[in-house]
Amino acid sequence: MRHEFWTPRAGAYVCLVGAFLVWAIWSAVAPGPPYRLVLVPPLFYAICRSYRMYVRGCEERRLHRDQIEAQHLRTIEALALALDAKDPETRNHLGRVRVYAVELAREMGVHDQELECLRAAALLHDIGKLALPERIISKPGKLTPEEFEKVKAHPLVGAEILQRVGFDPLVPAIVRAHHERWDGRGYPDGLRGDQIPLGARILSAVDALDALSTDRRYRKALPLSEAMREVSLRAGISFDPEVVALLARRYEELERKVSRQASAYAKLSLDVRVDRGVAPAAGFETAPLQQSLTESG
Repeated sequence: MRHEFWTPRAGAYVCLVGAFLVWAIWSAVAPGPPYRLVLVPPLFYAICRSYRMYVRGCEERRLHRDQIEAQHLRTIEALALALDAKDPETRNHLGRVRVYAVELAREMGVHDQELECLRAAALLHDIGKLALPERIISKPGKLTPEEFEKVKAHPLVGAEILQRVGFDPLVPAIVRAHHERWDGRGYPDGLRGDQIPLGARILSAVDALDALSTDRRYRKALPLSEAMREVSLRAGISFDPEVVALLARRYEELERKVSRQASAYAKLSLDVRVDRGVAPAAGFETAPLQQSLTESG
């Protein structure tokens, strides 16, 4: 939870206390000899100086906090970029989901710290997939039951990773629950209805819409309107009906917003050809071992 070191109310209290002290000092010395009035200016100066030092300290702490938060956000975005790079088919998926999820949450009354937690969870909800074998991540067809059992662990792994990083507890809670279903038949905990954190309910519906409307190895993308229709059919079964109703009302507007931001998404140099560099110590698949050792040495 964010704590402000300086607020207008705090400033008003400081001014009132200072004014009261000056009044009290004046009342104490006024009946006495005039020379006692010389005590008032130094005391008034001390109060004003203390006030300025307090304000300066608050501003420095605020700047330091903002720098840490900005660095935290950059770290989150870097992790999301690594996730996007893991699977070229889902590139920009995380950025798109973030826009949708945050906008819906804002309209549903989520604000301040909870909104920031959802923003982070939307970018990092699939971080647990980094622990899955590459053969499962890149498999072109349907998964076997054994492979799906491994996939079902990724919300747990993702939540554990984020807990160790020290995120607000709501972030790993959303990540853990983003594959729960409204009817209680989801995973990993079988939560149902309002037991599922609101952020996870929003993320689940948005994630499904984006997945259906983009190409995958095992199927072609559906038109966005058709994808929205599929999600709507699952309202009250897989997804929170209130979330789906709001998504159905706003998805076209949000898609335009995402499209305007698409060019701003960061990209890694995955397709760049690097011409320099000798063969690795392990050599190449078609090169004799002795030749590889000679080249790398």
